[in-house]
Amino acid sequence: MEVSKEVILSTWIVVLIYACIVLFFVVRGALKTKTLSDYATGSLAFSPSMVGLSLAASMTSAATFIINPGWIAIYGMGAFIAFAITLPLAAYLSLIVLTKGNL
Repeated sequence: MEVSKEVILSTWIVVLIYACIVLFFVVRGALKTKTLSDYATGSLAFSPSMVGLSLAASMTSAATFIINPGWIAIYGMGAFIAFAITLPLAAYLSLIVLTKGNL
């Protein structure tokens, strides 16, 4: 199946627009971060929503979609229970416990 030049061009345009949007947020965040402790500890310069989005991005990275299904295929129901039940409960519980004092 041959892909038309219009589809290829439109795909590149969408990818470039997405890259520009991501770059905008990177530069905006970098301008707000003044010290390493601002970045590492998420001082008041980082809003709670940005910390949550960063956590969500790291938890749903490519490794999650590549490695976890392989483990479930190899280890079966035990891995499914670990990834589908235990891991989400532990993540939510730790977020609730660790952020309770900051609310």
